[in-house]
Amino acid sequence: MLPALARATGLTAVVSCLAWPAPALAQPPLAELHLAQVHGPAGSPVPEVRTTRSAPRDAAEEFARKATIGNMFEIETSRLALERSRNPDIRAFAQRVTADHGRLAAQMLQTMQPPNRGVATPDALDEAHARKLATLREAEDDRFDRLYLQMQVEAHEQAVALHGAYAEDGEHVGLRSLAATAKPIVEEHLRRVRELAARARPANR
Repeated sequence: MLPALARATGLTAVVSCLAWPAPALAQPPLAELHLAQVHGPAGSPVPEVRTTRSAPRDAAEEFARKATIGNMFEIETSRLALERSRNPDIRAFAQRVTADHGRLAAQMLQTMQPPNRGVATPDALDEAHARKLATLREAEDDRFDRLYLQMQVEAHEQAVALHGAYAEDGEHVGLRSLAATAKPIVEEHLRRVRELAARARPANR
């Protein structure tokens, strides 16, 4: 019986060793593990990490940027027209543009307040519009009115297209509502400035 008992005892010892949990391997801290995943093991190439932004957010930021710059440009050029033009119709138009786009700019800022914050808006003209504004400032008196009207036609054609497209397909609810509000306003501006441009006489005559 002793050999049988020895055999049984040995088998029990082997089973016990197999069943006993192996010592846990030391795990690196989570921070080290994360860094290893990002940077790769020593000597291995590091893959480029890219951040993918959603298309709706990109479209919202592009709309907000263009609309804000458009508002600023139309306000600044119209303020200049109020200072320099002697044509009462042009001055009346410039006054209306300044007031309407001032309200639209205020609505843009309000739309970007919490909980809708997250879309950045510029606080200065881009280079292209800054150059146009400088050109208008430097225009001779006899060219000022026509140049102002030309710039307003171009700016409002762009504004009508911009607001019309986002009012129809925009993903950002607040900006889509703003675009729908602005669209008839800029359409009316465009209609009026085209009339003025069509019958414009040499500036300050």
